[in-house]
Amino acid sequence: LVISGPEEAKALGLHSAAGRGVRSAMVAPMSMGGRLVGVMYLDSRVARGVFTRSGTDALVVLTNQVALGLETARAAQLELAVLAATRERDLAETFRAAIARMSASLDPAVVVQELTRTVQDLLPADRAVLVDAAEWPVDDPLSAALLDLRVPYLPASGQDPPAVLGSGIRTWLAAPLTRRDRTCAVLLAGSNSPDGYTDAQAQVVAAVGEQGIVALEHAR
Repeated sequence: LVISGPEEAKALGLHSAAGRGVRSAMVAPMSMGGRLVGVMYLDSRVARGVFTRSGTDALVVLTNQVALGLETARAAQLELAVLAATRERDLAETFRAAIARMSASLDPAVVVQELTRTVQDLLPADRAVLVDAAEWPVDDPLSAALLDLRVPYLPASGQDPPAVLGSGIRTWLAAPLTRRDRTCAVLLAGSNSPDGYTDAQAQVVAAVGEQGIVALEHAR
């Protein structure tokens, strides 16, 4: 659709264009597979005849390319949403299965093994260790700081991990596990990759750890 002046806009019932002093305008549909997905609108307040009917073919080609780009972007967003939903479902299933395995055992060693394995699977992590509060050296400043935690801890980049995680660890986190308002253990996870962990991952580790502590108390 090509409009050559406000009078023509009024005649077509396009009162908003006429009221804004539009002197030339062009409108073309954006279609995809014969389906209307949008409209491309161009206007000018400078002069009449800026847009001509001979230019509509080029605009239609352009709008169809834009429509293709929009559909591709929407498809990509949908795929990301599906992947996110799948990850959340898998996370919930892994979490549920881990709780079931830990709760089913009366062997503390098996409970700890299941707990650390689950953390390694969820993050992922190259190493996961559950350290009882009573086993940490009291004269180690890092140990003392971790035992004072009340929320999961994400260290600053480059901060050395606790020695218990071993060598080669470049990224780590710590989740304090509490029972009866005191920290009874700290769940550590580390990776050889330099990519840092996120707050969401730290919260997942803390949630798994709390379930593990309950199962460990039951086993003891």
